[in-house]
This record gives sequence, structure tokens and C-alpha cells, in this order.
Amino acid sequence: MGMYALGVVVAPVIGPTLGGYLTDQISWRWAFYINIPIGLLAALMQGRFLEDPPFIKKAKPGPLDGTGLAFLALWLGALQVVCDKGQEDDWFGSGLIRWMAVACVLGFIAWIVRERAAKSPLVDLSLFLDRNFGVGCLLVGLFGACIYGVTTILPLFYQTLLGYDATTAGLAVAPRGIGAMFSAVAVGILVSRVDSRKLIALGFVVFGLTSYWTSNMTLQIGPYSLLWPTLISGTALGLIFVPLSGTALGTLPQTKLGSGSALFNLIRNVGGSIGISAVNTISQRRLQEHRGELVRSLGGTSPAVQRYIGSATAIMQRHVGPHLAMQRAYSGLQTILNGQAQLWAYMDDFRYMALLCGGCVLVVWLLKRTKGSAEPAG
Repeated sequence: MGMYALGVVVAPVIGPTLGGYLTDQISWRWAFYINIPIGLLAALMQGRFLEDPPFIKKAKPGPLDGTGLAFLALWLGALQVVCDKGQEDDWFGSGLIRWMAVACVLGFIAWIVRERAAKSPLVDLSLFLDRNFGVGCLLVGLFGACIYGVTTILPLFYQTLLGYDATTAGLAVAPRGIGAMFSAVAVGILVSRVDSRKLIALGFVVFGLTSYWTSNMTLQIGPYSLLWPTLISGTALGLIFVPLSGTALGTLPQTKLGSGSALFNLIRNVGGSIGISAVNTISQRRLQEHRGELVRSLGGTSPAVQRYIGSATAIMQRHVGPHLAMQRAYSGLQTILNGQAQLWAYMDDFRYMALLCGGCVLVVWLLKRTKGSAEPAG
């Protein structure tokens, strides 16, 4: 599980770095085109190196539940549209978002009814009756929201407020992958000796503390100012994912591990989509609120404002006339105001994630303790 987790927790960290490089050196479109050769390589490796275990080869699952698959595609697709376009289209102020939300809810209900009624369902929903699996899926969904939320916000902060190019912004968040690589392997060894719930809780505590640490950033930081919180937060990813996967899937019957693993990973990705949408919405809404708060302290009678406008106008007058110089001075003041408001909005995002991690620490203890084993699961 430690080795397997490398791909899960490191890939979202490598993504911004590789995507930033492709964007700067070739075109942003190559961040999508690159999936074609990688997907073909993955398909070839799958056919060459992977094989089904005996209990799957001998299983008789019956015909594919096409109706269930259609309903699954409907509500997941509609949910993705809502998450992706919601903030851009003012959420339920948009007719498209309202219709997509209705399609998502109706598709989800129809999918649940179909899966409960089908003789050979696409997804075995009875898996959620297993306490560890149900709680584990909740935690991995919240975990996905946190990791994808942070991976979204930090590059935006570096590019929009500090002026980094895409490659440099990607490199600035890359240390999280280094921490994740070391912790995933180390936790793979510890999980057979330490109560998994303690490791998961420690992971959420560490991730929450580093999120709060990061929320104290300013516009005067350098590229290495957030090195340590970024690196340490990477170690938290291994602390969470490796033992959580084993605990959530470890109490399922062997014949249901495939279905359980698929659902577990689906919920992690859906949580990531919701997390990205949430942090973007919070940053935009809080930007407006903070801007209004800051404007009230920048009245024309403020000595600080008068000093700034006076000095900036004097500098501008070396190149343009008095009227245009004053316009540029006020434009510069507005840029500072917008930057500070956006910074505060990003700080809010990180603090909300810290609170979310604190809640997850409490949920962890709803898991039943599983016996550690040095041997891999069947």
C-alpha cells in the first residue's frame, strides 16, 4: 500500500509542475494532449503486467448493468458541470447550472434505485453497510477535497499575486511530492506496527497545522518561504492515504475488494472536484467581502492614502502630465487593494481547510481498529 500510494499522492503534485512547464514551453493545450501518449502507455503496461487474481477469474458477475452505468454517467457528468461552471455562471443564478443540478439529483436517485433493484448491479451499495468502509469513504472524500484544494490554490497564489510563470509556480509546490514519497514508504512499514487510526489522525493534524501555517503568508514572501509547510504537508498525505486505504478496505470480503476499491477511488476524485470548486468559490466571494472592508479604510481623507497618492503622482509626473499621473497613482492604489483582498481570500481558504482537517480527526475515531499485518491483503 505504501508503494501504491506513491502514485496516488505524488501524481497530483507532479501535475502542476509538468503542466506549468508544458504551458510555458509549448502551449497550455499540451497539458491535455500529454494524456494521449501516457494513456496509451498505461493501457500497454496494463495488458502486459496486470492480471486478475483467481477469485476474479472464476467469478460469474453476469451481464453488464448498462442502465446503472447510464445513470452513473448522468449524475457524475452533471455534477462535474455544476462544479466546473458554478462559480463562473453565478451558481443557481444560471439556468444551465439549475438544470444540471436537477439532472444530478434525479440521476443519483435513479442510480440508487437501479442498483438496489438490479440482480447484478454495477455497484454493490451494500458495501456502505460496513462501518469501516463507510467512514473511510467519507474521510477519503474530505481528504481529496483538501489535497486538490491546496494543489489548486497555491499555484494561483504564486501566479496571480507574485507574478510567477507557470513553471516556477509548479516548482514551488513540488516539494509536497518529496514529502509524500518518503512518508508513503515509511508508513507502509509502520502500518503493521501502529494503530492505523493514530496514523490517520496524525496525518490530518499535520495537514491542518501546515494549512494554518500557510495561511500566514504575505505578498512579500520569496519562492522558498513556504518550503517547509509544503514539504511537511506532503508527509501528511502518506500518513493519511496509506493506513486509510487499508482500514477502509481491510474489513471487506475478498470477493468485494474490487468493487470497494473502485468506489473508494471514485469518492476520492469526486471529493477532489468538489474541493476545487469550493476553494475557488470561497476565494471569489471572500475577495469581494475583503475588498469592501479595505475600501472603507481608504477614504480620501486618510493620511496614508494622501501620502501614497502624492508620492506616486510626483513619480508619474516625470513621464506624463499631472492629470494622467494622478490617474495612474489611483490605479496603482487599486492594484494594491485588489492584491491584498485576494491574499486574504486565499488565507481564508487555508484556514477553512485547517478547520475541516480538525473535524476529520474526530471522525477518524469512528473507524474500528483493524489488526495490522506484515502480509499484504489478498
